[in-house]
Amino acid sequence: MTKARVWPVRAMYTLVAAALVISLIITAGPPASVAAATGGPVLAEWGRVDTPTIEDWVLAPESTIVDFATAAPGEVAYTIVNTEYPRPDDPPEDWAPWYLLRSTDHAATWKDITSGVDKELDRKNLGDINRMSHVACAPDDTDFVAVTVWPAGSPGMHVLISKDGGTTFRDTGIVEHGAVSLDQVFAFVVSPEVGDERELAIGGIGDDGFGAIFRGKAIGDWSTGWELARYQGWDGTDDPVVPASIAVFDIKFAPSWAADKTILAVTATPSPGGFNIHLQSGTWGTTEGWNTKSTPGIGPVLVKTVPDLPTVDGWIAGITLPTNYAGRTSAQRHSWVWVNYLDGDADAGPAIGEIFRVANTSVISVTQQIHGKPWLTNVDYLGTIASGKAIA
Repeated sequence: MTKARVWPVRAMYTLVAAALVISLIITAGPPASVAAATGGPVLAEWGRVDTPTIEDWVLAPESTIVDFATAAPGEVAYTIVNTEYPRPDDPPEDWAPWYLLRSTDHAATWKDITSGVDKELDRKNLGDINRMSHVACAPDDTDFVAVTVWPAGSPGMHVLISKDGGTTFRDTGIVEHGAVSLDQVFAFVVSPEVGDERELAIGGIGDDGFGAIFRGKAIGDWSTGWELARYQGWDGTDDPVVPASIAVFDIKFAPSWAADKTILAVTATPSPGGFNIHLQSGTWGTTEGWNTKSTPGIGPVLVKTVPDLPTVDGWIAGITLPTNYAGRTSAQRHSWVWVNYLDGDADAGPAIGEIFRVANTSVISVTQQIHGKPWLTNVDYLGTIASGKAIA
């Protein structure tokens, strides 16, 4: 079992909010001279604004940013907010703590789009929102957004999808297959569109106690339902008797998805030394399967065996990929995997965050530049295998 170590909620809010607005900080300075439309130079007037703004109470004080997604090239963003206070104009009976917001100006200002979710739940007689946990948007369409919802009138989690930026949503049904559903959600992603279809992948811990990925297909604004897509060989042995894993921490559709339908996942499996963190390679296309049965044709890559894992709402491991990652070519199967772990007893620490570069099946730690190896909440990379920039 993993040992619990909880992060302060306000610290999480600060980290995520900072990530959302990092490119929007405006430094006050002397007036600047600009060219007027009429031809002569004029003085521009600069002022300070709060980013993100709390205009119309959409980001109320004491709110917690639960999850966010940014659509390329970054101008459009979505976030789920849980707030402790009603908006000033809301009657008490209409107040609800969960909101889905959309920004079209790099997260500077936000618009509440929760009404689209509410209308779809009403149409399906599913009741009010009990909880929302994850939001994901398509990498090639800023208007395609999906959100995970626990409705009051349903026994399980639903995924709602929208093709118009959240104005209207359609329910894909409960995320379950057979007797298995998701108990905890750690990752939720949407693929690029190929042939009018998109894949949706959602993963975490199943209610049977094992790691699970569920796969759905979106065609337009309707879906074909959900199926369980985990693999018993995730422990590295290909033994069908061995449990798949204890958790799926992250999922990524490869940039080469349109050509090779490659999907990647990070999992944890118990081992004599603690827990094995694996990078898994799969194919959801003409060649269905994981690892040796996939287009990459390689086994699960052991990234790190760690003594113990923390419990921080799934912020334990993740993947980031270069723009020219390609599942069919060994020289282009490069990725970066980050892992948070406890080096010894949970009460004694220390807590360590480590980043690894995975080149096909070779693994190299690249954390030396970050002093003290602090815990990580996210690692992103922009660029090619040969050259790029990373932020941790």
